[in-house]
Amino acid sequence: MKPPDNPDEIKRLSEFPWVANGEGGYHLGRSDHSLLSVRQNVLGSWEVATHVRGVRSIIGTVPDLPSALKLAEEALAAADQRVPTTTASWRQEPPTQPQCNRIWQLDAIIRERFKTPDGYLSFCQRQYDSGDQDFSKGGVSSRIDALQQMPANTGKTEVAAGPGNKSDTLGCSAWLVLLALMGWGAVVTYSPHTKADTEALDKAATARGAVAYQFALTIPQADIRLEQLGGFNLEVWITQHDFDSMPYPDRKGFVERVGKAWCGPVEQMLLPSLAIRDVHNGKELASYSCVFSYASLD
Repeated sequence: MKPPDNPDEIKRLSEFPWVANGEGGYHLGRSDHSLLSVRQNVLGSWEVATHVRGVRSIIGTVPDLPSALKLAEEALAAADQRVPTTTASWRQEPPTQPQCNRIWQLDAIIRERFKTPDGYLSFCQRQYDSGDQDFSKGGVSSRIDALQQMPANTGKTEVAAGPGNKSDTLGCSAWLVLLALMGWGAVVTYSPHTKADTEALDKAATARGAVAYQFALTIPQADIRLEQLGGFNLEVWITQHDFDSMPYPDRKGFVERVGKAWCGPVEQMLLPSLAIRDVHNGKELASYSCVFSYASLD
């Protein structure tokens, strides 16, 4: 599988470089590093939205994809005439050193795999020379746009003020904490058995794209399916044959890279995880726990 960039169905409808971001959605980077997106909701309609620093604002809802692209590009024309089209000649050129330096700075997983920006540039140039336009100047530019929209994780946690000294206050607080923990535990247990809602799908669009990108880097021939569940859990469906094509000593490291690509941007409150499953029989081939940062092979 190749990284999702300007799919054929989009090429037939638009000259702009829309990028697939998973499960029926596409986004278009703008020169100010914000995004336009179109995605199909659970009712079958198409939502058009802008994304600025991770905040999504809906422009409108229309019945089909051609109408969604038209509405989005009308907003684009009013806001930013400098967004390049897919026919712009520069998009077909080789990737540049500054572009690869930028991706290496933004993507921790790329830094883990390629110890220097020059190493990543060499990889991109080899992919480009093989005919893969997803590693052209235009393809790499789209990847930079997606990375720059990934919300920052500050790691800061707010600490609640301590309770009073009275025993009745302590007892009441303890019961409230216990009830809250029981409710939280029930949600954590139940959420992996539900489908993600529209809001969660939108929040994790960049993370799904990052997962697909990692598979494209390591198992480019694989055809994968991503299914996001409740609680920001993710299932990756792949044939065991494609998964087994990777040397066994490399698999745990690969699962760790994929897991970090998923877990980094998503909310952690409900203890999310990632599972890789055989598309033919549902067998779990590997998994990654976001909370414990631990990969396992089955």
